[in-house]
Formats: sequence, structure tokens, C-alpha cells
Amino acid sequence: MSSFHLSELTRLNTVANSVTSMDFHPTELIIAVSVIENISLTDRIYFTKVLRLLPDGSIDETPIETLPENTHSPVAFSPSGQFLATGTRPSSLFVLWKVLPNSPSGNLDTYFRGHNKWITSIVFDRTGRFVATGSDDNTARVWQVPTDGTSSTCLAILTDHRSSVSSVAFSPTGRFLATGSWDKTVKLWCKAPDNDTSWISLASLDQSEEEQRNGVSSVAFHPKLSLLAVGIFNGTVKLWQKQPADDKNWSCVATFREHSNAVFSLAFHPDGLFLVTGSYDRTLKIWMLTNDKSVAKCVDTIFCGGMVIEIKFHRCGKFMAVVTYEGSFILYDCSAFTAKSLRLNLLATQGTARVLAKRLSNDHTSTDRGLDIRREQKINREVDAANQSLQVALLNSREAQAKANIGKGGRISQRKRKINKRHSYQK
Repeated sequence: MSSFHLSELTRLNTVANSVTSMDFHPTELIIAVSVIENISLTDRIYFTKVLRLLPDGSIDETPIETLPENTHSPVAFSPSGQFLATGTRPSSLFVLWKVLPNSPSGNLDTYFRGHNKWITSIVFDRTGRFVATGSDDNTARVWQVPTDGTSSTCLAILTDHRSSVSSVAFSPTGRFLATGSWDKTVKLWCKAPDNDTSWISLASLDQSEEEQRNGVSSVAFHPKLSLLAVGIFNGTVKLWQKQPADDKNWSCVATFREHSNAVFSLAFHPDGLFLVTGSYDRTLKIWMLTNDKSVAKCVDTIFCGGMVIEIKFHRCGKFMAVVTYEGSFILYDCSAFTAKSLRLNLLATQGTARVLAKRLSNDHTSTDRGLDIRREQKINREVDAANQSLQVALLNSREAQAKANIGKGGRISQRKRKINKRHSYQK
């Protein structure tokens, strides 16, 4: 299977400034980057820039807005793009900044107070009504996003972890929340049946004996299916799947050990057809999903030149951003992740594209049935076209080979047939 060879579009890496986190605006070609300015070996300034992303993948480094000092990673846009959430240093707050349509501006909306150590992860649910945070204080919290100037509300304090919560993730429907921790566990939480502002403990995903010696560094839900990807400090990636009609029953359906160091970030492509994992071994690995919900194989490995700590996709799927521990920000062109490229790489897997497209259209957790059906029809049409093109190419190749054989060898064969025929008459 051929690799995708994602092309690098932009790389920001200066001695004075280091990028620590980033996110794409959901509707505009705008990015937010958390930056450390190294004034000296001991003095640092933390701030966040809002930059314009050009259609060709280049970045206008003149900021649209620079948020006040001490705003720091992580950063996350709300699904509507109305808010930008940032962490703060050296305090343990996180802040919502109001972003005006088509013209981001750093208008402070509200502070969220509650954690007593630095925040490690911020994520919004798909509605934008709730935001979850993980912290070094061994807790995760679920907050209600304030509207109309109301104060922030902490809905739940999730206290089951015994060490820092490294990563939090909402499921595509917003019903489940996963928290990964350096205590070597993954906890699953769900909304209470009779109250969508209350959260209850659902399950703890037991690691194998080998993984139990290593902390969980990253978690991410599949955008369409009840699949959870988990990155572990020893370089392992595991996929967990929820069993039908049983929210508490999750089983490990795949384990992958191709990274040689900690998997600190992972992300599914918005179409759900690929999983990208980033590691301290300075590589990205691209995995292609198959019809049995596991990963067929690693279809590409990209050397980043730095230890990967964050991977983000633009909602349209065209761009992928990577942040490294050394402070580099790298933007990749993801045109290779189109259905056309998918069909060319999946023709040899006996209809995997059709099966996957059908599964996407039948997924009961989907929020847009019409879009899923149209996506299935589009993938099937392109697979049909690819099959036809492949058959035509194969036929042309056979005809060319046949013509090449009509040479001296062909005439000799015809002459032999004539001789044989004459000899048969003589007999």
C-alpha cells in the first residue's frame, strides 16, 4: 500500500518564541497559538496570538489579536467559533475570550475558577454548551459555558484519578467523557439519564499488565463511531469499542506498538477514515481504519524533527497542525485524505471503502443522517469509478503486451503453424 506523503506547508520555529498549543477556528481560516517568549534563561512571557491562515497554507504572522500576558496553553475554540478558551500561567484558571464574527478580538468573557494546579487539557462538547478540563490537581471538571453574561458554573468534579489528568475528550454525541491520567487509567463518564448537567462514573478501562506500568498521555474519540483511541507513555496505541446497548461494556479491539516512545497526542481525521498518532520518537504515524474497526496497517510515517505533543485537524479536513515539544508549529496539507486517495489505496482491500461507508451511514450516534448517506453514496461512486479506471488500465496493459508479442516471436509461431498444417496435409 502506497504512503500518502503529506506535504509540509508551513513551519514556525524561532529561537525567541516557542509554540506550545494551537487550535483552528471552526468556520474561518484563523488559528490561535499559545506562545512562550524566551526573554532569558529564567524570564519567560506567556501569551496567545490569533493569526490568519491563508488558503495556500501560509500564515500571516502579523497577529489579528494578541491576548494579554499569562494566557497560555492549552487553547481551544468553541464549536461555533464564538469563544476561545485558554489556560493561564502561573495561575490555575482558564479563561473564555469572546471572538467576534470575522474579526476576532480579545474581549474577556469569564474566568473559570476551581482547579488548584495548572490545566493540562480543554475540550468543548459538540453543542458548545459544556467544556471539560483536566488538571495537574488529579481532577477533571465539567463546566457550563455561560451565556448572556451569566457566571461560570462547575457542574461536576471528577475525582477518581490518583494522579494528573493528562487528557480529556467528549464523544461525538457529547454523551460520554473520557479522562486519561498518569495514574495509568482511563475513566469513562456519562450524563445522568434524567439530567444532562449531571455526570456519573461509567467505567474504567483496564490496561494490560504491560500498559499498567505506564501512564495514559492522550485520549480521542472517533468522530462518528463509539471508538476511543488511547495513547500510552510506552508508545502503545489502543482502540476501545463500546458494545451495543451496554454503555458500561467497552472492549479493546486493537493494540499497536509501532512507536518507540510515548504517544503524547492522537487525532482522528474529521471523516473518521484515518487515525494520526504523534510521539516523542519524533514521528507521526497515519493509520487507516478497516471494516472490522481495527487498523489495517500504518500507511505512512512522517519525521517531524521534534517530539510531538499536539495534533489538530481543521474541521474541513484540509489542514493538519502539529506542535512539538521543542516549540515548532508545523502545518501539513491533508489533500491526500480525500475519498479519491482513499479509494485508490483501498481497492486492494476488497471493498473496505464500501463497508466503511455503509457503517458510517448506519451509525446511530450520527448527528446528520443526510450527510452520512450522501457521503456513503459519494464514496461508492468514486470506488466504482476507480474500479472502472483500474479495469481499463489493466485492459490497456494487456493489449500493449499482446502487441509487443506480435514481433519476431509471433511470426515464427505463425510460420510454425503453417508448416504443421502443411505436414498434416501430407500425412
